[in-house]
Amino acid sequence: MTQGGALKIKTRPVKPSGTKGRGGAIYQDFNINVAHIMENLRDHYNIPMEQVVIIENMDNCIDDKGYTRVEFETSEDKFTIKMYGSGIPEDVLLGTLPTIAGTTKGGQDRLGHYGWGMKVGLWIASPIRITTRKGSFTAVQEWTMSKHGVPAYRNLLNAKTGLTEDMTIVEHVLNAEYRGKITADEV
Repeated sequence: MTQGGALKIKTRPVKPSGTKGRGGAIYQDFNINVAHIMENLRDHYNIPMEQVVIIENMDNCIDDKGYTRVEFETSEDKFTIKMYGSGIPEDVLLGTLPTIAGTTKGGQDRLGHYGWGMKVGLWIASPIRITTRKGSFTAVQEWTMSKHGVPAYRNLLNAKTGLTEDMTIVEHVLNAEYRGKITADEV
C-alpha cells in the first residue's frame, strides 16, 4: 500500500493474440460462449422483455440525437419502430451493429453503452428486420436467434427498401410467446 491507501499494481503489456509469449507459446483469444452471454443479457433485466425492447430502442433514438420523430406500430404478430431523421451509417450497420457488445457510444452523455440495446429483441422476435437509409446508403439486415440461443444475421444490401428519407425501421416478428403482448396501450 502507498500513502492514502492506494494499491500499487505492477502491470505488463498484454501481447495480442497470435504473438509468442515466454517459452515460445502463442497467445490465443479466449473462447466465447455466445448463448450464455445472450442468456445473461436477458437475465440482466427485471422487467418484462417486451418492455425492455421498447425502452432500449427509445434509448438508442435519444442517444443518436439525429432522430427527430419515432413511431410505433403494433399488430398481433409484429412490433415495428420507425425512427425518422437519421439512419444507420454503413460501417455501423455492417460492422458494429451485429457485434455482441459492439457500440458506437462513448462519453458520459448517453443512455446506452453496452452494445446490447437492439440485441435483447432477439428474445421476443425472430427475425428482426432492420431497414435503414442514411444519405445514399440503404440496406436491410435481418437477425435471428437459433434454437440453441445463438444470434445470427444476414445483410440484404441490394434489397429495395422504399425509403425516401433518412430513417431506420426496426421490425420485430414476434415469437409465439410474445404475440399480442405489445399493444398500442403499451407504447
